[in-house]
Amino acid sequence: MELIKQYKGKGPYRTLVVFADYDENLISEINCDNICLISFKDVDWNRYFSPWPYDRFTGEGDITINELLNSTIEDEFYVAGYSLGGLMALYLMTKTDKVKSCASVSGSLWYPGLVEYLNNIPISKRRIYLSLGNKEANTKHQLMKTVGDKTEEVCRMLEKNNTVFFEYNEGNHFFMAKQRLLKGIDYILKGEQ
Repeated sequence: MELIKQYKGKGPYRTLVVFADYDENLISEINCDNICLISFKDVDWNRYFSPWPYDRFTGEGDITINELLNSTIEDEFYVAGYSLGGLMALYLMTKTDKVKSCASVSGSLWYPGLVEYLNNIPISKRRIYLSLGNKEANTKHQLMKTVGDKTEEVCRMLEKNNTVFFEYNEGNHFFMAKQRLLKGIDYILKGEQ
């Protein structure tokens, strides 16, 4: 796993961490200037984007978070992620109060134990964007088909002490993934200008 930093604008920079597949063009598509984008290259999602072990997921997300916080980030920052990356974005908020805003886009909020974990770790005074494809729960996988209910439950829990925006987008988990991620990034960055 390699942390990649890219810059847009002349600064001062706002740092945005994105838990998703590395895309060298993503920074140019973010509708905001003066960004330091930190992303991950050659990452094993099941290993480094999972918070604790379950089935084929080894639960080494804390290694990712520690590397990120210890080597690259000094001030407050923004975080976004897609799929397991969306799960990691929320999980990261429980590990540091440096996260100003978070976007969990099609987050794997079906992950076993997540709701209980978030219920015991208070997150407050943050700006949070949650979204899900309106067909994502249409699967035969018993655990993954709970994603809609679990996302709505997490939304209700977070709304108590945070500013939360939740929406359903058209399609399944893979439909327009990059556009949906950019929409979440736009929400968290625009609200902080």
